[in-house]
Amino acid sequence: MDAKRKIGSDLTQGPIAGKLIRFTLPFLGATLLQTLYSTVDMVVVGQFVGSVGSVAVSQGSRLTMIFTSLAMGFASAGQVFIAQQIGAKNAEGVNKTIGNLFSLLLFISLLCLVVGTGLGRQIVAWMQTPAEAVQQSWEYLVVSSLGMPFIFGYNAVCAVLRGMGDSTRPLLFVAIASVINLVLDLLFVAGLDMGAAGAAWATIIGQAVAFIVAVIYLYRRRDSFDFDFRRRSFRLEKFYTLTIIKLGLPMSLQYTVIGLSQTVITAFVNGYGLAAAAAWGVGDRVFTLVNAIDMSLMQAGGAMVAQNVGAGRIERVRKIVLYLLSFGLALAAVNTLWMLPCHELLFRLFNKEPDVLAYSFDMMVVVAVSCFMSAVMSSVQSVTTGTGAAGLAFLAGMLDSIVFRFALCFLFGYGLDLGMVGFYMGSNFARLGPILVGGIYFLSGRWKTKRLVRG
Repeated sequence: MDAKRKIGSDLTQGPIAGKLIRFTLPFLGATLLQTLYSTVDMVVVGQFVGSVGSVAVSQGSRLTMIFTSLAMGFASAGQVFIAQQIGAKNAEGVNKTIGNLFSLLLFISLLCLVVGTGLGRQIVAWMQTPAEAVQQSWEYLVVSSLGMPFIFGYNAVCAVLRGMGDSTRPLLFVAIASVINLVLDLLFVAGLDMGAAGAAWATIIGQAVAFIVAVIYLYRRRDSFDFDFRRRSFRLEKFYTLTIIKLGLPMSLQYTVIGLSQTVITAFVNGYGLAAAAAWGVGDRVFTLVNAIDMSLMQAGGAMVAQNVGAGRIERVRKIVLYLLSFGLALAAVNTLWMLPCHELLFRLFNKEPDVLAYSFDMMVVVAVSCFMSAVMSSVQSVTTGTGAAGLAFLAGMLDSIVFRFALCFLFGYGLDLGMVGFYMGSNFARLGPILVGGIYFLSGRWKTKRLVRG
């Protein structure tokens, strides 16, 4: 790689534990801030609009997450492809991959915009959204869909930087978006009484500003970014586009199928009433917050694995996985120790209604168990992601979303008559699928030959 490159870092050299922690911390900050987007939406809307607003944000977020899953899948594919080429010192390949990734994601984001704005009302109705929240759920979905090009663009920029070994600048960009989102949430929802739609406008404006700032910054630093921003670099080339599609399509389908299955399960949960639906949304948000560390470890570990596989440093990959597992299990134990005593306090941050608070302890027990499962999943899935094993990622997603999620939800919810909490257990414990697929793949050693770089 060109010696002038200043953006990014070499993850194939040096002590693994220290480098993993330093690389993960900005991931964690960015993940927490990204989670803060919708969390702030739920807190502000829940406090000023009530359960109707909370359900609207929860339902709308679930639906827009399906679109965002496409961005995450293809961005993850680009990150893996770039990281392996960074490890292999292939500067030309990095430049072409970046251009192809940007162009492809722009096209997909426009398709999502059309679907979300055109079919939003039908989707909300299909989800059996409580009647009181239908209008605000639809408004949240439509407004969020309008921001898809910015959401896709932001994911593309962050994926490129992280693939190059830079996790700090994505944190800076998402911090900008989070501050704007918080200020506009208070203005639109609390000040102008715009309801759930105001929260959606706050989110997409924040991400639009963050994306624009990121592009301007990278353009000014293009000499050290390994991308020249010339028009010809955005042309789709068969090898690079097909590689991104081959990796990204199964990953996107994995995220999308999981999102769809969660949406279907949410429709069943809505049948238990407004309080149960609101409690589900709060429990989901709490787990997303405490699970941010594991997700950050998996993302950072995946980038490290990809660079080391690209460089042929196979011996370091096994050590990376062991460190990920150790860190994840330790953090799950810490989370359990503080979450259970604080279960009602956590719920009160989002909703103060007694019927919702009644679910808090049972749902926090489920969250605690899920944290340990997530620690195992993130460690083995980092290898699946980092080596670009897209087919296995899709298989893991299918087992998670179709086999284990529905089987466990109906077993706990209907079979054991645990109601909404049983559905929450089944949805969270469906991680057993990715754990099995990722664990078998890692132990088999087949990942050692998964290089995507030409030649």
